[in-house]
Amino acid sequence: MRKFYPSLVVDSPLSVGLTFFTERAINTVLIDADNTLLAPGDDHSSAALKAWINTLKENGIRVYLISNNTPRRIAAALKDLAVEGLSFANKPLVYRIRRFMLNNQIDTNHCCFVGDQLFTDMLAAHRLKMTSILVTQISPHDYFYTKWIRRLERRILRKGAIDEQ
Repeated sequence: MRKFYPSLVVDSPLSVGLTFFTERAINTVLIDADNTLLAPGDDHSSAALKAWINTLKENGIRVYLISNNTPRRIAAALKDLAVEGLSFANKPLVYRIRRFMLNNQIDTNHCCFVGDQLFTDMLAAHRLKMTSILVTQISPHDYFYTKWIRRLERRILRKGAIDEQ
């Protein structure tokens, strides 16, 4: 079960300050789009999230969107945030992400993955052997295929909290 547990759990990416990344020599952040940066169906993230991403970029930290969604779905977000990304990432499988990282000269030792799901984002980060940050989903709305898995994720997280006490 440990393969699902993130390095850090926060309410929002905004809770993760620049110090977290600099203290760990993280120079690249891979971040999920749906329900991490964007509410399902939205094309633009909040001004606060844009400012957070811009702060990272201004301090030399590269930011990439990594999404299982279609290129059409994330195109507006990529433009809105002025970042590059990978669609159809097939998380938690990592072959497409590894190729993307190789093409962009990203070192897993200096990389972090931010996402809202254990079974896709955190598992992919674990498989890539990188720091992982689990955030609370930004919208209570989910795609139909995600709703049922959230229940299982909550059980795993509660069990992990009990095991660590």
